[in-house]
Amino acid sequence: MAEQEITISELAELVKANNTSIATLVASVDELATTVDDLARITKEGFDDVGRQISEFKSDVDKRFGKVEERLDRIELLLLADYKKRIERLEDQVHELIAARQ
Repeated sequence: MAEQEITISELAELVKANNTSIATLVASVDELATTVDDLARITKEGFDDVGRQISEFKSDVDKRFGKVEERLDRIELLLLADYKKRIERLEDQVHELIAARQ
């Protein structure tokens, strides 16, 4: 293979072109790094927002279940009071029947 002679000015042009290409690549890498950082930040903000929304939803659900439990407790007390009255009436009727047979 024959060696080709190159002049200093041609060599300078090659170095200058390579430096420009390297500078362009460095700028591209910097832009890409910024883009990746932005994407990471946006993703984190999205997850933080979802976490906040889930927390708020859970809090609302807890409040609603608390109200449902209160209502069920009141219904239970009403039913127990009604059953107590019915049982007392039945006991009274049974005592009356027993007394009437004697």
